[in-house]
Amino acid sequence: MTLKMMAEKRSSPRRTTQQAVKVYDPRSGRYIGGIMRNASTTGALLELRGTLASQLGDWIGLAIEGDNGGAIVSHDRMASVVIRRFAEATAGSRCVAVEFAAVQPVALAA
Repeated sequence: MTLKMMAEKRSSPRRTTQQAVKVYDPRSGRYIGGIMRNASTTGALLELRGTLASQLGDWIGLAIEGDNGGAIVSHDRMASVVIRRFAEATAGSRCVAVEFAAVQPVALAA
């Protein structure tokens, strides 16, 4: 599956971007950095520099770099998003399509 094919599945208009992101993976307890490639009102396409232990349908934490630059963000202050699709991107990175949702806490892995 190509990046273009993944992007075309979204129903609302999307905006191309190159914003830095940080994801919290509750299954592994790890933070993973990456880039948000595009976004819409309902979701985003992330290119992550690492592997998620979380699977399709799992909730993960997402912090998007904004006005505060590289501020430290703990997982309890991140937005909760649900994983909808995975695809390979470049060597060492993986694309993840996520859906924004109503407030949903990111549960810690047991």
